[in-house]
Amino acid sequence: MLLRDYNPALRYGAKILPSEIVGGVDTWGRNVYYCMKSTDTYYQAFYDANYAVLSNGNGNIYNTITAAIAVARDNDIIYVFPGVWEEAGTITLAYTGMKLLGVQTSGHQWGQPSIHAHTTGTHACITINAGQCEVAYLGIHQQTAASGIRIGGSEAESGNTVWRTHIHDIYFGGNSTGTYGIVIGDTTVGGGAYGLTIDAPCTTVERCYFGFWATACAFFNAGYGSVIRDCVFQVNANSIGIKYYTDTTSRPFAFILDNRFTAVSNSTSTGISITNTPTAGYLMIDGNHFIVFGSDNLCISARTGYTALNYLGVTAIPIT
Repeated sequence: MLLRDYNPALRYGAKILPSEIVGGVDTWGRNVYYCMKSTDTYYQAFYDANYAVLSNGNGNIYNTITAAIAVARDNDIIYVFPGVWEEAGTITLAYTGMKLLGVQTSGHQWGQPSIHAHTTGTHACITINAGQCEVAYLGIHQQTAASGIRIGGSEAESGNTVWRTHIHDIYFGGNSTGTYGIVIGDTTVGGGAYGLTIDAPCTTVERCYFGFWATACAFFNAGYGSVIRDCVFQVNANSIGIKYYTDTTSRPFAFILDNRFTAVSNSTSTGISITNTPTAGYLMIDGNHFIVFGSDNLCISARTGYTALNYLGVTAIPIT
């Protein structure tokens, strides 16, 4: 149980500290799992004080995230303690309401706990294949030609409804090799190019930092209230901050609000790229700031009725 659950003032953007975590089952009956490396200085003391066998017969402390995810089910919580976590494959959230939360970090902080993918294979760090999941307070470091987090990865095959996803306070590092920091939904020709058309409605991405992604920091094919807001995008040369690419004219309703974009190249970095022609009102781009980009078109590639007041430096970007 977290102290911040008792105090709403601590819930928004608060760091999670080990001292806030007690017990193996919280007040609402969700199982709580801990990921701590056995080589950690405090591992044995933590194990002795907190180890329990849960009502489902599983232990509550694991040395890999993959092992904890394998036993977690609907609405369970997995806390990841400090360390560089190099998992053998993609970490998949496949049950409704699962939460994967790091400790002692925030969205703009590079550091631990962090999930690294730099094996010889290529796989997303995290895939979300169920609804109402939350991932927060982690570093994502992708060093292969794959994505950081993929939302709606196998909805078409599994039949799951992947919606109401909450991603926040995460550092997304692509090492100039990772393709997309986050894929929100997918199309047959875009995103992860998995040959699937997938929506990921009601997705919220907020208070994250994106840097060094080879293709785009974010691929956005989602609607019904989906939003990317209050994030920082460091856009590589020949790359894109947010690639809004829908498989139809629009995914109603989508929002890109109050973000900050900076360009590595003022001639080849693009802040927001728009593919197809969204219906005015079905997409809203408002309150975003762009620095170093060489032109208005490199800030937002197409600007019609769905754009409001955005800025290149201190100058308002015109609607065309």
